[in-house]
Amino acid sequence: MNDPLYGLRPQDVTKPHFFNLPMPFSMIFMYALAGLAGAIFAWGLWQRVRLWIQGQPEFKFDQIPARIKNLLLDGFAQRKIRQRRLAGIAHVAVFLGFIALFIGTDIVFVEYDLLNHFGLTMWFGTFYLWYSLILDVMGLAFVAGLLVFMYRRFYKQPKHLGTTFDDKFLLYLLLGIGVTGFLLEGARLAHTSEPFQAWSPVGNLIATLLHAAGIAEGSQAATNTHTAIWMIHMVVVMGFIAYIPHSKLLHIFTSPLNLFFQDLKPSGRIETPFHLMRFNAEGEIEENPDFKEEDLLKGSFGKFEDFSWRQLMELDACTKCSRCTVECPATLSGRMLSPMHFIQDLRMAMGVQLGGNQKEEERRPLIGDAGVIRPQTLWSCTTCNACVTACPVGIQHVDFYMGMRRHLNNEMNLPTHVVETLKKIQNNFNPWGIARSDRMAWASDMPVKPKTIEDNPEPEVLYWIGCAGNFDERNQKITKAILKIFEKAGVNYAILGKDEKCTAEVARRMGDEGTFQQFAFENIMVMNQLGIKRIVTACPHCFNTFANEYPELGLKAKVVHHAEFIKELVDSGKLKIEKQVDETLTYHDSCYLGRHNGQYDAPRDLLKIAGVNLLEMERSRTEGLCCGAGGANMWYEVPEEVAINKHRVQEAQGTGAQGAATACPFCMAMFVDGRKKLDIEEKFTAQDVAEIVAKTIG
Repeated sequence: MNDPLYGLRPQDVTKPHFFNLPMPFSMIFMYALAGLAGAIFAWGLWQRVRLWIQGQPEFKFDQIPARIKNLLLDGFAQRKIRQRRLAGIAHVAVFLGFIALFIGTDIVFVEYDLLNHFGLTMWFGTFYLWYSLILDVMGLAFVAGLLVFMYRRFYKQPKHLGTTFDDKFLLYLLLGIGVTGFLLEGARLAHTSEPFQAWSPVGNLIATLLHAAGIAEGSQAATNTHTAIWMIHMVVVMGFIAYIPHSKLLHIFTSPLNLFFQDLKPSGRIETPFHLMRFNAEGEIEENPDFKEEDLLKGSFGKFEDFSWRQLMELDACTKCSRCTVECPATLSGRMLSPMHFIQDLRMAMGVQLGGNQKEEERRPLIGDAGVIRPQTLWSCTTCNACVTACPVGIQHVDFYMGMRRHLNNEMNLPTHVVETLKKIQNNFNPWGIARSDRMAWASDMPVKPKTIEDNPEPEVLYWIGCAGNFDERNQKITKAILKIFEKAGVNYAILGKDEKCTAEVARRMGDEGTFQQFAFENIMVMNQLGIKRIVTACPHCFNTFANEYPELGLKAKVVHHAEFIKELVDSGKLKIEKQVDETLTYHDSCYLGRHNGQYDAPRDLLKIAGVNLLEMERSRTEGLCCGAGGANMWYEVPEEVAINKHRVQEAQGTGAQGAATACPFCMAMFVDGRKKLDIEEKFTAQDVAEIVAKTIG
């Protein structure tokens, strides 16, 4: 194209403001409508903000670079949303189209309401041509994305995606904005032909169709059509603006805010709401003089005012996309938990109880059989973090569950099995309830006795066996395999023996913060006084506790999972692989090793080094399905239709593998049980990665 401006002066390549519209009526109509919409929008937004500010204070202006990164990647680049192909592409199209149309409208506002008063202009010439083309293309993407959403909700209708009146109304409202916008452009071009109207391809097509329908250029019919469509478009746009804070589209504000303000703690850490004790200068435990009895209520959620302002805002960030529910193992098994509905139930009740200024005694209980959330819902969670990982707007469901469990513990309203397990931990220092004196019973038949801290007071690593490795018969075999590897590689290690006690991770996830801290401070004191620098453990739950929770209370040692440590031994040449196992296996990712702590490769690398033909399950790594034991679920029963571990064993067997490899004692216990339920104990094996490596070293 030799002349991009078609022989016109640059200032003539533009569109007059309020073109072909009756003045001053049109201007008064638009600004009055905008003022009304703005007022309704502001009032609606304030109604939500005033709910949030009733929450507890919480400082979230630390780690600004990390917060900006989360906002950019998950908010604007839509990292998680794009993981679902069709819905993800459609959402990106709607999002980018909406942003483009919003910017385009702002340009018109700046041009007419600001620059115009100073005799300045920018909306002409080449800029205007590209403006027209980009808005047409992005508007088309916007409409196409909405049509995909309509196809999914009205025709395909996935079971997990419930469609409400609000969902339907919003789709029609947004589609109305896009369609009337294009019709308005087409009606304008039909009224006055422009040599550059090809830069508005969609509007140009509509203008052609209008001409074919008998609406002639410059005719009264063209004027009337253009004016009518403009008024309809204004009503739809302003109605949309007014409706935003009263609908789920509030998330266009709350979701970016939540992504920025989300808690940046490690996902496996439950925050410490108070310190019962502290260490003195000699490293001994003493009472914390700053602790007050009322501090016991911190981090305990029994009413909406107990949540922080950020958590109340978090409820309004939910988009009802149901990705959390789709990934939830509790939902899959038929338990009374759907993470999306959990958040939505809280959101609705927040509006009633805080927005309605109800007195506490008039309110429906937050937790209870007749409450907003039933206790069974809370105990259904395995804390696998699949919901949090899947959520595109950064909602941290698990923190809600854990805070509510703390409240139930404070109220002494716990299921019988939970109470029994807590008593076993408190009395016998392990959730099995086996006498502490039997902690080393498994070693009685070993030809080479494990080295205790008394035998080797200055070890390079402390091998933390954990309760499962000490008391569970199946996991005792894994303990022996690890010790065999240590002896073969000449590892300078020691164990605590009978002095080892539970980390109390189970107690914390049952809501008993006091028991957790009592055990934590005692364990930390022992390891700090022994000068332990590095801990090796086969239990991802112990690993997570040492890595993410004990340091907050004073632990100095670093921790490494046994798979990572054995891989180090192989890589350094200290451990020689002497033969191959020649087995076809699949690997099950432990939630507390994988999703919570990002360790996926070391176990797989060990299996391959050992000669395993590794087959991956469809759900693996960050999308791996929980075994069902986490969040203390190992120790109590929750009503369910099909056990979670049965689902997972079936998935593992479905790969065609001979068996499954694990790297977690809880996962092992669940696979052992799942194989029994499916009656495939002789057909399908379950082994720890350490057992497989142990077979290769003679």
